[in-house]
Amino acid sequence: MNPKGETMIKKCLILAMLFMLLSLAGVSATDTEGLDYCQIMPAPDCQILVNSEAAMAEVRSFAFDMDMSLHLLGEGNESQMLVTGNGRIAADPEAIAALNNMEGLDSVDADAMTAGLESLLTGIEGEVSLLLTEITTDETGAEKVSETPVNLIIENGIYALDLASIVEASGEGMEGMEDLEWLGIDLTGAAASILAESAAASMFDAESGMMNVDASDLAESMTITRLPDDEVNGIAVAVFELSIDYVALLELIDITAMIAGMNAGKAVDQSEVEAMLESIQDATLVIREHIGLEDFYAYRIDIAAESTVSSFALGIELGDFNAPVDVDIPADTFVLPYALLTQMQMAASN
Repeated sequence: MNPKGETMIKKCLILAMLFMLLSLAGVSATDTEGLDYCQIMPAPDCQILVNSEAAMAEVRSFAFDMDMSLHLLGEGNESQMLVTGNGRIAADPEAIAALNNMEGLDSVDADAMTAGLESLLTGIEGEVSLLLTEITTDETGAEKVSETPVNLIIENGIYALDLASIVEASGEGMEGMEDLEWLGIDLTGAAASILAESAAASMFDAESGMMNVDASDLAESMTITRLPDDEVNGIAVAVFELSIDYVALLELIDITAMIAGMNAGKAVDQSEVEAMLESIQDATLVIREHIGLEDFYAYRIDIAAESTVSSFALGIELGDFNAPVDVDIPADTFVLPYALLTQMQMAASN
C-alpha cells in the first residue's frame, strides 16, 4: 500500500468516526448539564425539555439521516465540505457513559481520556454510509470538486471500510491490496495512539475556558423559545430554538485558557486573544430541536453557526429508537490493527 493510500484510509476512517460520534452526541444536543430550563422559559414548556432529557438518556440505539456543510473563508481561498448520509448505531451503556464523562475531562487527565475513548470506540455497533464532497476555490476562482463515499460497518472494535468504493472514487491504487473489497481497522487498544495523533486532547483542553462557568450564569447568555408545533415524518413534535448571545457568553469564558488549550498548552500572545474575540464577536449559534409530544424523543436536531470566517450547518433526523442493531463485518474483510496501519504509513513515508 502506498503512503498516499494509507493516509487516505486513515482520513476516511477518522472522518467517518467523527460524523458517527457527532450523530451520537447530537442525540442530546441541547442537554446542558446543571441548567434549569425553567430559569429561562415558562412551564410547561420547560417540562417538555426535562422529559426529553430523561427519555433520550435511555436511548441505546437509533437510526439517523444527516446533512452537513462547513464553509471556510480565507484570503483568496475558500473551501467547503458537504456531508450527506445515514446509518444506524447502537451503543452499550459503558460507551454512553464514556461519552458523557469525556465532556468533563481535560487532556491533563490522559489516563481517563484514554479509557473513555477506548470504551466509546469498542462499545459501538452499527453501519454508516456517507458521501463527503470537498469543494475548494483558489484566488483565480477556479473550483475543484472531489467526492468520496465512505461506507463503514462497526462491530467489536473493528471498523470495516468499503475500500473498493474509496479507491474507485479517489483513483489512488492500494499496492498489494488491489483485490480487497473491505479493509477492517481494529481499534481495540488504539485510543492512546488516536489521541496522540489528533488534536482531540487539545480540544478538550480548549474547553477548559468553559469549565468554571456556572449553569445559572450560562443561562443568562442563552434564549430558548418554543416555536409553533410541527411534524417530523408524521409525528407531532414541539419545536424549541436555542440561541446564544456571544457578547454575554464572552464575559463568562476564559478566552486565554481556551486558546492555550487549542495551542496544546503553548503561551498565548495577546494578539491571538484579540483575533479570537474579533472572529466570534458577531458569531451566531442556533440549535433547533424537534421533540415528540407523546414520547419526548428528539426526532430532529438542526445546528447552525456562523462567524466572519466560517459557517456551519448540521441537520440530523433520528428514528427507530432502541430498535435492535445487528451487523456483521463482511467475511472477506482484511483486518489490520490500527497501530500496524500507523507503522506502515510511517515506514512508507520515510
